[in-house]
Amino acid sequence: MPFDAAVVAQHARAIETAPWFAATGLPFSDDERRALAELAPRIARVGGWAQARAVADDARANAAYDADAREAAALKAQAESAAGSPAVLRALSAVVDEGLPVFFGCAEAALARAGLHDEELSRVAAGAVGEAVYRAALAAATAHPAHRFIGVAAAYAIGRWPLARIDDVLYML
Repeated sequence: MPFDAAVVAQHARAIETAPWFAATGLPFSDDERRALAELAPRIARVGGWAQARAVADDARANAAYDADAREAAALKAQAESAAGSPAVLRALSAVVDEGLPVFFGCAEAALARAGLHDEELSRVAAGAVGEAVYRAALAAATAHPAHRFIGVAAAYAIGRWPLARIDDVLYML
């Protein structure tokens, strides 16, 4: 499989334009429901940031987290096999470097709109979206345009927070 650093660069450039966390806590539109249905058989809306912490910390989600980590490692190994570790690291570092300040600021703003200030939760949210965008860029750059990582990052990019997959349910804020 190839590795296309230009695809990763496109993901990094798009970070500034998305409304990260802007739709958290709001009802889903019909368009969102259709798009989210591709991520899991069932989607459950979490009503607010207070409940988000409990869902994100639910130990039943560990199996899905672990499976995603293994899949990301396999994609990274493919990328490194095609382009070498330094090139992959250099390309993907741009996503992290561009993203984390933006994601952290957007998470803090979303919490503030909800009347909350929780530095730990904003760091968790920023880290989660950072990981999702990193994984989506990796999947896209290794020629996997329909990979679920791209769909998860797209959910973040429309302002949602995919909190956890538990069994066949994806919990969204």
